[in-house]
Amino acid sequence: MYPLNGGMLRFRELLILSVFNIFFSMFFKNFMRNPYKELAESLNKKNKILDELSEDIFIKNKELETSILNLKNKEYLYETFFRFMPHPIILISLENNRILFANKAFLNLVDVRNVRDVINKKINTYIHFVKSSSDTDLTFNAILSSKTEERFVNAKFLSMYKDKMEDLILIEDNTSKVLTEEIKKEVESRMVEERIRTEFLSSISHDLKTPINVIYSSIQVQRIYTNKNDIKSLEKYNSISKMNCISLIKLTNNLIDMSKINSNFLMPNLEEINVVETTEDIVTSLVDYAQNNSIEIIFNTNTEESYLNLDYEFLQRIILNLISNSIKFTPVGGKIIIDILDEEDKVKISIMDNGSGMTEDFIKDAFCKYSMDKYSRKTKKGTGIGLFVVKKLVELQSGTIEIKSKLDEGTKITIIFPKEKLGE
Repeated sequence: MYPLNGGMLRFRELLILSVFNIFFSMFFKNFMRNPYKELAESLNKKNKILDELSEDIFIKNKELETSILNLKNKEYLYETFFRFMPHPIILISLENNRILFANKAFLNLVDVRNVRDVINKKINTYIHFVKSSSDTDLTFNAILSSKTEERFVNAKFLSMYKDKMEDLILIEDNTSKVLTEEIKKEVESRMVEERIRTEFLSSISHDLKTPINVIYSSIQVQRIYTNKNDIKSLEKYNSISKMNCISLIKLTNNLIDMSKINSNFLMPNLEEINVVETTEDIVTSLVDYAQNNSIEIIFNTNTEESYLNLDYEFLQRIILNLISNSIKFTPVGGKIIIDILDEEDKVKISIMDNGSGMTEDFIKDAFCKYSMDKYSRKTKKGTGIGLFVVKKLVELQSGTIEIKSKLDEGTKITIIFPKEKLGE
């Protein structure tokens, strides 16, 4: 191997330097300049996307501003519409039931001039809900109170603001309609009363004339049998006269008592009486009357004496009415049982028969004035005031009365008088 001289050495160094320079240039160009270019291109693309998004956001903002403005305009339109709507309208908060808005029609209805006097008041300050008037429970009958009067209204809930916990209430004034219905009912009631009164007068006419005619005819016949000295026939027609006299006495007493009851003039004359003895005397006086109708009367008691503070005449009329009714509605061969039960704190008097009985509907109204069972009215005449008078006479003596009856099986009426200290 030959040693290199100085010229060759420098040439070699220059060659290495040139190669290194070329290599460095290529490296810088490919590995340094190209990534920055790609990054710049990526940034440019993203800037374009951001510009597009910014443009979209700007457009959306404009649309949102327009929507908000339209919504405000609609709210103003609705508010103006509700304010001047002829029907009363209020907006309430579902959280505290306070009034948030009220239109002019509502202010006029409650007789308030300034809406500020209504806002934030509780709904029940003006409206008292009575009951739901529909199956949906969104419409209610209510009473609206103003400064001067109360009115009947219909309140309908329009749940259009549930997201805001608010309800709109539309109010309809039904006062005229309700008053018209009440007047209509009153007229119908008066017509019914007039019809009942007419039937009552017709029944009284029958109940008065029939016994009088029978008694008059009986007297005429008795004259004939007196001349013939026919004692048996005289007793028969005497008994007939007695029965009809009892009917007249009962009817007359009932009419007088009813008149006094209507005028609040009927007052008991309380005295110490033996309930057992008094009741037995009345039953005994009616035995012949019942036997003429082939009806058996049975009197039972668990004591011979039971003293109470009662009105003697009232008790007579009570027992007479009830037994007479039993005789009237008990068929031939029937039975009437009168029971007196003396208990520790009360005395019970029961009149039970196996007669025609009462319908369930009639039992509810049996003690009402002029009440007559449609079933029995077909076969028996009556005034419909007997049980009404009986109930009043019992109550005036601090007693109670109850009915148990089944159609075609019979009736049991029980009177209960409480025991009180005698002399009170």
